[in-house]
Amino acid sequence: MAQMQTAAKALRPQPESCDEGVRWLEGQYGLPAKQAQKLASRVFVTQCAAAPTERYAPAPPSAAVAAPAEASLPPPVVSIDEQYNRRVAAECARGLFGVVCRDRIKNELCKGRFSNQPPPGETRCKQGLQQDSRDH
Repeated sequence: MAQMQTAAKALRPQPESCDEGVRWLEGQYGLPAKQAQKLASRVFVTQCAAAPTERYAPAPPSAAVAAPAEASLPPPVVSIDEQYNRRVAAECARGLFGVVCRDRIKNELCKGRFSNQPPPGETRCKQGLQQDSRDH
């Protein structure tokens, strides 16, 4: 590919656009479109860096990326109790069959947070609360 870069620079006057350079490389060397685009971006740096061509333009940004102000906001804080309730509903069986699953989720969420008087939003992390996993 390095030999092609040197040959392309020496043989071809600079095209007016990146797309023109890509077409020339496809025709001159019989390259596939993607390979010609990569080579053109190396050989015709100025033309290809100016603006993406319509032919090879990237997809329009999605709504999640389009709003940079919203993207910089931290995600909303979800309490341990809310996380517990969501995961239990999604992952565990009801009644006696779900006891082990509910205990596992509680232990994962409350690791290092068990307390006799947990703060609001962490009531599942109360130490010695045996009834907790069986109340669903």
